[in-house]
Amino acid sequence: MDSASKKKAVILLLLLSPAFISRASHGADLYAAPTKTEVQIERTVSVPVYVSSADTEMNAAGVTVRFPTDMLQAVSVDKSGSIFNLWPQEPIISNSAGTVFFEGVALNPGYKGSAGKLVSIVFKAKRTGTASILLSGGSVLANDGEGTNILSQLKGAVLKIISPPPVAPKEETKQQATPAKSTQDLSIRSTTHPDPERWYSTSNAQFEWTLPSAAEGAAWALGGESVVPDTASFVREATQAIINLDSYDDGTRYFGMRAREEGVWGKTSRYQVNIDRKPPERFAISIEQENQTDPSPRLKFSASDQTSGVERYEVRIGQGSWFDAEDIQSGDSYRLSPQKPGEYKVFVKAIDKAGNSTEAENSFKVLPTDAPTIISYPLGLKEGNSSLIFKGIAAPGSRLFLRGSYNGSSVVFDSAVGEDGRWEIIEKMSLASGRWEFFAESRDDTGRISLPSNKVYVRIVPLWLSAGYNIGAWWVVLVFLAILIMAGYTLLNYIAMSFKNMLLKAKINRAVKREEYLSKVRALIGQTSEIATSLSGEAKNLPAGFAEEEKAIGEISKDVQREQEDLNKDQLKN
Repeated sequence: MDSASKKKAVILLLLLSPAFISRASHGADLYAAPTKTEVQIERTVSVPVYVSSADTEMNAAGVTVRFPTDMLQAVSVDKSGSIFNLWPQEPIISNSAGTVFFEGVALNPGYKGSAGKLVSIVFKAKRTGTASILLSGGSVLANDGEGTNILSQLKGAVLKIISPPPVAPKEETKQQATPAKSTQDLSIRSTTHPDPERWYSTSNAQFEWTLPSAAEGAAWALGGESVVPDTASFVREATQAIINLDSYDDGTRYFGMRAREEGVWGKTSRYQVNIDRKPPERFAISIEQENQTDPSPRLKFSASDQTSGVERYEVRIGQGSWFDAEDIQSGDSYRLSPQKPGEYKVFVKAIDKAGNSTEAENSFKVLPTDAPTIISYPLGLKEGNSSLIFKGIAAPGSRLFLRGSYNGSSVVFDSAVGEDGRWEIIEKMSLASGRWEFFAESRDDTGRISLPSNKVYVRIVPLWLSAGYNIGAWWVVLVFLAILIMAGYTLLNYIAMSFKNMLLKAKINRAVKREEYLSKVRALIGQTSEIATSLSGEAKNLPAGFAEEEKAIGEISKDVQREQEDLNKDQLKN
């Protein structure tokens, strides 16, 4: 199942109940209950997060756990004993933001009770004070088929962080100096190396002491177990010393100091200092898988440290958070929790007793198993409580998850796969109308996840379009269609009449313009006819010798007459 970005908001996949009838949802609480309320600096404490849903079955929850980063460090998240079977969002630790976020799902029938463990968060105390652990942005979803948020309240916790008790000296000669003439205790303290039994990687060592009232001063030195300060190093009224450790080898050293009183030197007091500034030796990680579909590889590694020794190992997968390797140790190897198909880098950090560390890395790949197949499904259903029946084939003995989505909504159903490889899911529920997309994937007991199956689509038809739902609804549809047809006919008729009127108007305009033109032509021909008649009359009076001119005038008169006759014929046609 896919984690980022993300969409910046994560949609929980709801495992819906098979019950037909909606039930009333009652409130649920999310609360933190640390195993102890007081912890010392540099110590760890486990803080479990629980859900209380005494009246209603719940099947999904998510919450953000907030903590003060200056006082606490989130070391790891333990999912063992959780009521969740699936994790849409694996726990994410952010020590920079001071948050731990997770989302989980409990398979049908969900969980009902007052103390359902979700996760346990391991914190390390950093400084003294009161640290408030808060829960925010939480949700608890009811197993009612609708994913109703039934969260009522969020309850955090308070941790009191205290200083460790002072370490009692084991040997008087190492922890207490005895001045020659004073009966007062002369003790040595260190602000950089406060615990003589622990190892430190600092480059300077600072020591403090309180001189007896009659003491003149003190001399000191850093050396072996029997170190005795040279009296030449005497410093009057000295009460502290800072020593640069660069010129000293790593290992156990002793700070020796003695006081002088009235010219007489007292016995030497010694304080043990454990110095380790070198990280563990480089090492390698070997990875073992049954095959490339094995989602839980075994890691083998071993590091050495010559001075203080390796104290612990931490493991990180990809960009995830570091966690204690002891959580996954199995004999001489370390078995990872099931990983989704993909390529991963794994990092192991060896940490010595002084806090120095060396990292190693390797990579592995997890391949998906064969995809299941959906061979039978409904093509279409009416909106409402409809029976969804899906059938198919998957790996025998695995568990089949059928996922559906439409327009931002998601559903998921699950079913056991028989030994013959067949599975069947029958759910009666209400889905929103639309074209839903479904696909399946399987997961076996070892955590192996398959490729997604073929995608199928189911059309959920609105109730008002469902056959036989309501005869009145069909009349409404018919009347609406009749009105729509009449409106379309009226619109088309209006467009046709408008076009016809436009053509008629254009024809009238052309006729008017033609008549005006013909009037002008008739007037011109009339004038020409008058001129021709006048010329004919004049031709008769021409003297002898103008026979050709008389003939030409006669031809002109005939042409004018023919033109006038043609004009009259054309006018009769129009």
